[in-house]
Amino acid sequence: MNKLIERNQPLIFSALVNKRHPNYWSDGLVRKYLRDLNTKFPDIKVSAKGDELHGNILDWITNADPELTSFLYFNQLSEAERSRVVELLTIPETMQAQIEKLINKFEPVEYDAYNHGSWASPKIIYAQKEDESIEIWLAVGGDRSQSESFVSSQEMSDSTIAELLEKVQTKNPDATNIEKIQLVYSAFTRIVNIIKIDTSTNQISVSTDDIKVSVPRSEEEKYSTIKPEQKFEEILNTTFEKIGVSATEDLVTDIRKEKRINKDSVMRIKTLDKDDMLLLPYKFIIKRENAELSSRNTSNYYEIEPLKLLAIVQDYLKENGTFSNFLINNDRYDAQKDAMLAAIKNVDKTEAIGEGFIIFLLNSEKKVDYGKITCNIATGSAKVVQGRRGSDIHGELNRKLDQLFQD
Repeated sequence: MNKLIERNQPLIFSALVNKRHPNYWSDGLVRKYLRDLNTKFPDIKVSAKGDELHGNILDWITNADPELTSFLYFNQLSEAERSRVVELLTIPETMQAQIEKLINKFEPVEYDAYNHGSWASPKIIYAQKEDESIEIWLAVGGDRSQSESFVSSQEMSDSTIAELLEKVQTKNPDATNIEKIQLVYSAFTRIVNIIKIDTSTNQISVSTDDIKVSVPRSEEEKYSTIKPEQKFEEILNTTFEKIGVSATEDLVTDIRKEKRINKDSVMRIKTLDKDDMLLLPYKFIIKRENAELSSRNTSNYYEIEPLKLLAIVQDYLKENGTFSNFLINNDRYDAQKDAMLAAIKNVDKTEAIGEGFIIFLLNSEKKVDYGKITCNIATGSAKVVQGRRGSDIHGELNRKLDQLFQD
């Protein structure tokens, strides 16, 4: 084992072996990496998992990926494929010339799998320029809430169980036995914020990992929980500062007032079956006026389960070579024809707060895969989830999202 691999053991084990770790890639991506290693060192067992993978992975990487070149490629792919919350914005005319000038001078940054900053001073871990657009990744550290369960008789000592039982009996004297223990704890995670600025369309995409984290905010209030959509203003302010754009806090606030994901734009989206994309609404969320409870329509939407529908879409593509006219031949999945949906949308004293779509695309191997896009009208954002991580459709999925909400 060389010094590079020895130094990166914690990252390697969290990415490939520890499925409970926030940095774990996914079963699919781990198998892809092992297949890649196997092409260079045939003794590597692609199906290895658990103790077998834990016991052999460092030796396998030493033989097949000593510089961690392939590992770092897949680690970046994993961070890109995470579930993300996205906000789509437009560059105001007053900033367009300034941003275009700075993009022309923009210097790329190689991917950094290790470092992170704070919300006050995030770390640029990747940056690239392509034609008239730039993409910047900013990493920060935070504590993510996780939980673990323990069966007391099997995983805890007798003295620990006895001590815990005493604690419980102060609350309930009739308690006689501890059967299971649920521990909620904080674990460090690296949060990646991705900003894309395109001067050819004058549009901005800003996204962050779809997790709630606790981060230090001030001396008076040591920690507070931040939801994904609460991060965007700070992310944009920091990004503009990092690339040298003169932007006041008011300007960033003004930019975010004109969000491309809004009630009108979401309601305009219909079912689509084009050559390279199939888009099906699967969820419509409403709430009654002055009420917090949401109701969902219960008609054909529940038939649109991605994994069940995937086989049908694959068969159709194999037979026809395109997604086009899928709905003509499978109109039961066409939500535009659904009477229940029409009724719900027209119920008095209700307000639409979101809609979810399933999108089928071709991955880099020309095989069908899918993603979910759930729009939140209240926040002007969308949650984007890749159906099966490791299928490498995240780039195309985000391009289609951008196209759906073009001004």
